[in-house]
Amino acid sequence: KICYAIMTALLKKKKKTLLLYFLLMSGQILGSLSVGGAPATYCAALNQINALFLKRPYLAAFTVCGIKASAADFIAQQADARKARNEAIQRINEIEGTKIKGRHRRESDSNAATNKELALLLLPRQTFEFRRNLAFLFYGSAYQGCCQEYIFNHIFPALFGKSRKLSTVMMKVSFDMLVISPFICLPIAYAIKGAIYRQSFMEAFNKYVYDLKENKLLFKCWSVWGPAQCITFTIIPEHYRITFIACVSFFWLIAMSSISGSKVKTS
Repeated sequence: KICYAIMTALLKKKKKTLLLYFLLMSGQILGSLSVGGAPATYCAALNQINALFLKRPYLAAFTVCGIKASAADFIAQQADARKARNEAIQRINEIEGTKIKGRHRRESDSNAATNKELALLLLPRQTFEFRRNLAFLFYGSAYQGCCQEYIFNHIFPALFGKSRKLSTVMMKVSFDMLVISPFICLPIAYAIKGAIYRQSFMEAFNKYVYDLKENKLLFKCWSVWGPAQCITFTIIPEHYRITFIACVSFFWLIAMSSISGSKVKTS
């Protein structure tokens, strides 16, 4: 029910409601991780998932994060299509208004031309982009699944230790925000998408730079992942980190999918 409410709030752009339900869902996740914080059957299911991640962590991360990334892009594309349709309807209303106002001067105009124009506007502005979805599926599976499993659960402990002290956590979060996100995470996403769309490296790089400057991509990344990674390295147990990151990145990928799917404005 909470997930359904989150999707409804997301599509209706109710940010406060979305944040409230997301915090409720996070509370349920964290509660289930605590001792006695969930029913026995639910704890048994979590134990099975935990065993899968312990036995085959990379396979589990690859599968879960890939499906999650594909689903997030699907929702983002649906939202984009709905927005495009609303713009088409608004444009039709404008044409109808112009037609009524100028009717006394356009009695000799052909109605067929106007009807054709309206019919063209009624056509869907955006169909489902399988290549774009495939790009995010591969990005989620390869990087957010396998690579982050290795980075956060192997490289970070080797570099900064396993302590949950504030100083250690801040070093991990700072390294993630200032190094991994701008130089590894986001560029890989744009490079994979560029390869799927058969774009050159420079085209993909220019789109990344454009979104950094015009769409404030990096600041949006920090606003989401800064607090989230603080929770990751303090509250969340190590073997549940990728699962928690997958929950947060589901909503982040919806936002990033819409940003990266926007067209570059040309003068």
